[in-house]
Amino acid sequence: MKLQRQLDDINGQMVHEVFTASKTSAAGLDGWEPAELRLLSRKTCDWIAKLYNEIEVTGRWPKS
Repeated sequence: MKLQRQLDDINGQMVHEVFTASKTSAAGLDGWEPAELRLLSRKTCDWIAKLYNEIEVTGRWPKS
């Protein structure tokens, strides 16, 4: 039997808190450095949260 767990939606505040709490380190595979993520606006974090929630619902990442 496969267990399913309902997660709360991700919101812009959550994304912003994670980005601003990140420590200085090397860039990820996408080339973004933590220092750059800390500069993103709350509006941008809201959009990123919507994207993450859509990925959770559909199980698909957008094509680049």
